[in-house]
Amino acid sequence: MNFALLGDDRAVLPLIRAIGRHQDHRVECAAMIGSLERELLRAAPGLLILPTWDRILIGNEIEAVIVCGHRSETLEGAKQIAAAGKPLVILPKASQGSTWIYELGLIRDEGHVSLVPVFADRLRPPLHTLRAAIDAGVLGRLLYLQIDREVVPEQTDGGAALLTKDQVADAFLHDADLLRSLGGDYGRVSSVQSGVVANRVAAAATTLMGENLPEATWTCRGSAGRSEWKLVIAGEKGEVTVAADGEAGEWVVRTDRVTIPELAGVASFDVGEAMLASLVAGERPVPRAARWSDLIRAFEVVDGARSSVRRRRAIDLHLETTSERNLFKSHMTAAGCLMLTFTLVGVVFLLLVMPLFDVRSRTQIEAQRADAIIRATDFAAATATLNDQGSDHVQKIAAHLDDGRFPVLIAEYKSTDGRHLAERRRDAVVAALAKDGVKGAAERTQIGPVVGEWYPLALQVVRVLAFLPLGIFLILQALVFLARPATK
Repeated sequence: MNFALLGDDRAVLPLIRAIGRHQDHRVECAAMIGSLERELLRAAPGLLILPTWDRILIGNEIEAVIVCGHRSETLEGAKQIAAAGKPLVILPKASQGSTWIYELGLIRDEGHVSLVPVFADRLRPPLHTLRAAIDAGVLGRLLYLQIDREVVPEQTDGGAALLTKDQVADAFLHDADLLRSLGGDYGRVSSVQSGVVANRVAAAATTLMGENLPEATWTCRGSAGRSEWKLVIAGEKGEVTVAADGEAGEWVVRTDRVTIPELAGVASFDVGEAMLASLVAGERPVPRAARWSDLIRAFEVVDGARSSVRRRRAIDLHLETTSERNLFKSHMTAAGCLMLTFTLVGVVFLLLVMPLFDVRSRTQIEAQRADAIIRATDFAAATATLNDQGSDHVQKIAAHLDDGRFPVLIAEYKSTDGRHLAERRRDAVVAALAKDGVKGAAERTQIGPVVGEWYPLALQVVRVLAFLPLGIFLILQALVFLARPATK
């Protein structure tokens, strides 16, 4: 099987060495490998180092791309390679982020590309034996699970052994998957961190809870010596303790009040060979290997732990398979709530705020609705003589003046003789209305200033802005409903 490598995480080295020991498998090329070049060339002498990840897309002989590390260029390259249809083998790190995992999930659902996560501890034979013993009831009902981990800090200055938050999250990601594989799908997480100094912590503790599931506790602290790891599985009939020294140390299993003969003859574990065997299993995958949903669940647990630390309370995990459809529904629901809120604010603005800007009198409002305002443009300049436009306007008003009780308003303009000119124009309009047979024209013709004529247009604009987004959203919802695929 021909592989390509993308990333610079040292955790990939055992797998590369295992591939190099087999004639049937080969690492063809590598990109974005950082400082691993010398060790990679020692493990795979014929390895081709590429300057950019896009060269991996050219190689048709590549059957799978191993992705490790968390640099932004590595993560973006992995998405593009997956979108091109090439299978990915992912070595998970919490610093890769759940957003990247969800984006890969969308690509997987759309293009049906193979994405294989690798959690090395899942592949250990003792774990498979322990799971079989738990399922068979050898330990009885499980009471609790506990993992205690000591990690050597990335940088030490002679002071306290403080871990970065990324170190804690990376360690918890793999242990959370292990606890899930033993205990089940936990639905609640509570986490605390102690001795926080800037972006470093002295210790962290997380508790996983679920209905009818044994409580799982995870602790992590810095160590000035060496890394240590211990797992305790406590049941009503007995207890199993698994200990390991170092990052890839062998598991040492001890039992208390229970006997599991299968654990006595467990051979030494080569993490690289185990990972390679799980990748090339073909149609017969290793039953204890992680699935894509396990990777998503592990990232959800890590995100829940981070949220619990930030909010200082337990967090309920949303154990729902991420898919493009679910994300679309979530986005449409959020958009709908936003549109409803925006429309509600618009209605309140229309009813309570907009009337404050209306400076028109009642007479002007009624005359404006009936188009019965006589302006200066209806008269010859600076005179009280109606022009052709004004005569036509007055005739139109006279035609429907008996249909309502609206007034006829003569616009008054501020000038030295504005009032006198307005009165003369009123007399001319009254005479024209009387000539057209209107009774009581004098009583219904008034003089007044015309102000705020912009208000009706502004009101229409606000109405459109308030209701148009919701209308468009409802139309889109209807189109989505009509365009849904037929189901049997």
